[in-house]
Amino acid sequence: MTDVALITGCSRGGIGDALAQEFYHKGVRVFASARDLSKMQHLKAMGLDTVQLDVTSEESIQNAVRYIEKESGGKLDYLVNNAGVGYLTPLLDADLALAKNLFDTNFWSVLAMVKAFSPTIIAAKGKIINIGAVTGVMTQPYWGINCSCKAALHMLGDTLRVELAPFDVQVVTVIAGTINTTFFENQAKYLNVPENSLYQSVQSQINYSASAEEWRPWTEPSDFAAGVVANALKKKPKAWYWHGTKTFITWLAVTFLPYGFLDFKWLHMSGLNTLRKKT
Repeated sequence: MTDVALITGCSRGGIGDALAQEFYHKGVRVFASARDLSKMQHLKAMGLDTVQLDVTSEESIQNAVRYIEKESGGKLDYLVNNAGVGYLTPLLDADLALAKNLFDTNFWSVLAMVKAFSPTIIAAKGKIINIGAVTGVMTQPYWGINCSCKAALHMLGDTLRVELAPFDVQVVTVIAGTINTTFFENQAKYLNVPENSLYQSVQSQINYSASAEEWRPWTEPSDFAAGVVANALKKKPKAWYWHGTKTFITWLAVTFLPYGFLDFKWLHMSGLNTLRKKT
């Protein structure tokens, strides 16, 4: 019987899109999901199943559960939690309502999806793949909300891995490096440091943090997806799968370098050292 995968956040051009195509090319029946079906028309044309799904809506999740159970006969071998949004701001300038919304999308929705689809995943002795990031392992100034969210996601995956082991469900946490998507440009569109911000003088540095230029070189989504899917299809995949540009150097840094060195590096790379001189 053909394996079945559900992937969240499959809008065109993103990581989910690439993952959906890669699973499909490997012979897996793919249910690609996104809030806006119009952004997945190319996947539907290729032969993939597309599902409207807002991961922050319990009603939408339950609708997806019923639809996929009906279409797949209650079988789900891979649940790939990829949907996510970003929020770039110094922590002291953070709008807590926006920050909580980000956690709803990037963190709490993952637990909601796992809970909702657990019967079909357990029945299939399947795999849960959560797309984390290097920012959840090593922080970066102005990305504190994202970093905190991804760190929480990593811990969620570690706990699920142990708690679901008795049911023969495997959990993989993907530590993604920098991937060539529109993610960073999308953050710049909404970036606005308040006039009374303590960080007003480093506005240009904050803007640069949202630009694609800072994150080059990067891995193409198709290359990233190929590695993630290859690991997922293994009988015993790596529990933490690091893949993408800057993953190895991040691992080296957090494993061997002292916090003081890393703090010094970030103070100078982010322009925060100039604030210290002015006070």
